[in-house]
Amino acid sequence: MTASLTIKKGYYYVVANIYKDGKRKKKWVSTGIPAEKGNKRRADVRLREVLTELESQKTDITHEFANISFYKFITWWLESIKGTIEPNTYESYSTPVFRHIVPYFQAHNVLLRNLSPIHLQEYYNHLLKNGKLNGKGGLTPSTVKRHHANISKCLDCAMKLNLIPYSPAKRVELPKVTRFVGSFYNAEETQQLLSLCKDDPLEPVIVLTAYYGLRRSEVLGLKWDAIDFANETLQIRHTVVKMRNGGYMAKEKTKNASSQRTLPLIPMIGDYLMRIKQQQENHRKIQPNDYINSGYICVRCDGSLLRPDFVSQHFPILLKKKGLRQIRFHDLRHSAATNLLAAGCSMKEIQEWLGHADIGTTMNTYAHVDISMKRNIASKLANSFKIS
Repeated sequence: MTASLTIKKGYYYVVANIYKDGKRKKKWVSTGIPAEKGNKRRADVRLREVLTELESQKTDITHEFANISFYKFITWWLESIKGTIEPNTYESYSTPVFRHIVPYFQAHNVLLRNLSPIHLQEYYNHLLKNGKLNGKGGLTPSTVKRHHANISKCLDCAMKLNLIPYSPAKRVELPKVTRFVGSFYNAEETQQLLSLCKDDPLEPVIVLTAYYGLRRSEVLGLKWDAIDFANETLQIRHTVVKMRNGGYMAKEKTKNASSQRTLPLIPMIGDYLMRIKQQQENHRKIQPNDYINSGYICVRCDGSLLRPDFVSQHFPILLKKKGLRQIRFHDLRHSAATNLLAAGCSMKEIQEWLGHADIGTTMNTYAHVDISMKRNIASKLANSFKIS
């Protein structure tokens, strides 16, 4: 049970979270203490008293879950948080739970109260050796860490409910993850791509990503009402994300608060978008009954939204067709950052442009330089001093 103080109608109230039958219920208890200066300490004392009183009154939840299996509890936990997280987040949690965690621990029949670090260690070792569904080959360390993240959150919940004294997930050795280093196009290669992608279904997606370094979800979520041609600004405030079932979901928000940003509309991009807008208007006139007025910029000829998986699948096909070096679509974001770095932009400027939450992410991801920049450094060193 947990509790906190809140102010209502000028008085302090204790709001307690009581868990019963697997559900959380809130109970409000008035302290009778006015919310005035100097009374906070008295209210804190009363909060502890109320919590003690309620603890003595409540039915012990451990009775209900005394002999629950771990696989059943993690299923319960997943259902309990379903309404508090985004649908795509729930989907990303549920896949490893139902595909791997539940079958494994159901077969081993481990009770939640008996779960130990060695059980989890053996499970992670199993995933690394033969975690794939066909039994041939193991999962990657990064995937195993995602499984661990789910298990860790679940066991933190069990601790809060007083079902276990500590979290076994805190006492395991996780596999070392080799940091992935993405490839990128330099300015010349980027220019080549922009020239060769003309009239391709991905052309608007590629152009906007090359200049603004947008995430796939951000470029697909870009709407016409986010473009202010008069004031020459572009707002990143919507996203379109892929669902594991093959569909997609449009969201009225970005990945995080820092991702929601306003950027200047580059003049040539403004002109380009005006042409795209006119093309869409022409398509609408040609097929007035079938055209979909979605309001998005990156759409098909019938106005329907481009799907995230189509972008990732079609991009390498386009590169191969045009004889360009293969990179992932997300590497266009890396390319934009690297080209900004080569142009002399500071890490802080790149952070703001890309919408990173903190500059540490920018420093860790984009502190690399390409060979031409390294040659520039070598040239400066060569001119600084000579070998006698």
